[in-house]
Amino acid sequence: VILALSTIKRSSSAQQAEEILLRMLNYYRDLDSFDCNGLLSSQSFNTRDLSKAFSGAIAAHSSARDTVGAERVMNKMCEVYESGAFGGSFVPDVRSFGSVIALYGK
Repeated sequence: VILALSTIKRSSSAQQAEEILLRMLNYYRDLDSFDCNGLLSSQSFNTRDLSKAFSGAIAAHSSARDTVGAERVMNKMCEVYESGAFGGSFVPDVRSFGSVIALYGK
């Protein structure tokens, strides 16, 4: 859904993409405090999907020419990485940084 929102030229798409990303992050963080008997944990999902979600939210802000929003999402990505909440396999996507830098150049 986030990637689809990043292609829609609608003013609310960027905010919707960011809200979905934050809900996703909250869901996986809540799993750490929930005993799910090892069926699902924050380490069991594909962290590349998390990187794509961040990139999609940044792209949605970029499509809306919302530099501040794109940088906010990038900063959240760095915060999540630095917290270690999703293990060592989650690394910020270099393209995301490039997208924000390019947006400032426009």
